[in-house]
Amino acid sequence: MLHLAPMILSLICSTHADCDSAPGAGDGYCYTGDYGATQFPAEGYCTRDDGSGAICDVDADCGDGFVCADSWGYRVCLPACGTNSDCPDNQACFDSFNGWALDRFACVPGNATALDGDYCEGSYDCYEYSQCWANECVSYQ
Repeated sequence: MLHLAPMILSLICSTHADCDSAPGAGDGYCYTGDYGATQFPAEGYCTRDDGSGAICDVDADCGDGFVCADSWGYRVCLPACGTNSDCPDNQACFDSFNGWALDRFACVPGNATALDGDYCEGSYDCYEYSQCWANECVSYQ
């Protein structure tokens, strides 16, 4: 498996192929814009996910700069982090992704300093386990 350098954390994406581990790999997924009730950052957010939920068993399967995170049996490769300062703009080091619990911390869309009631334009403006509803961060836990 090809291992990418940690600089992948700042990768801007507009298509799924932009997030592939190698050209044509088909293992990248770019979240950008509207996905149902969730608004992702305009610059996009890369994961490694082939839709099977079994893209990885261990971190090494994901390549440098990514971790193999498990969410209720669905495994996906997400950008690695130890603290919020490890994550690029519009991302925070949380152990959930868009409200789904993860078994480890990863850089995911979010804002570690946001509070309920803060103004938001998308989920990336809100804290962990909260969503942007009618331009306001609202906790759903």
